[in-house]
Amino acid sequence: MDDADNAAIPSPLFAGIIPKLITVLEHTQRSEGAMTPQAKQALLQATNDFKNALAQAKDYRGLCLAEN
Repeated sequence: MDDADNAAIPSPLFAGIIPKLITVLEHTQRSEGAMTPQAKQALLQATNDFKNALAQAKDYRGLCLAEN
């Protein structure tokens, strides 16, 4: 196994990132006018979920790189 294989993000982590990004984009597209407080909260939550999933994947990748 080479370094690229060891540094790869596991499928479940990657698979979880894409739907979260899509959710953020959908909220952004829906809110092209004035945003209600509920819409702002939903966008904030979706953005935070995406950022957390991305950070988790990066942390995992960093652990793999540190082991090599």
